[in-house]
Amino acid sequence: MKKKITVIIVSLLFAIFILSGGYGHWSDTITVEGNIEVLPDLEDIETTRQHLLLMKQQMESIPNEEEIEYFVPIYDLDEGETDEQVESEESNETGETIDGQ
Repeated sequence: MKKKITVIIVSLLFAIFILSGGYGHWSDTITVEGNIEVLPDLEDIETTRQHLLLMKQQMESIPNEEEIEYFVPIYDLDEGETDEQVESEESNETGETIDGQ
């Protein structure tokens, strides 16, 4: 029984090998007389255009580097000190919190 299965598998592999070689050597020539026009798909073009416009709007909504406000602390932290500790010290000194309340 094992010998039959082995023969069948080897035969199938050999057939696939021969078939793929024959397909690789096959060729055909097509002669076209006249003009061929390849037209783009208008739906694809419109979809791409809409996508590009959306991306352009998103890029334009990003502020320029000059317009970006950066948070720069007006104090230096001591080693191991956190922002919360500095804020609480400042609110204790002046009697009001950082934002003036």
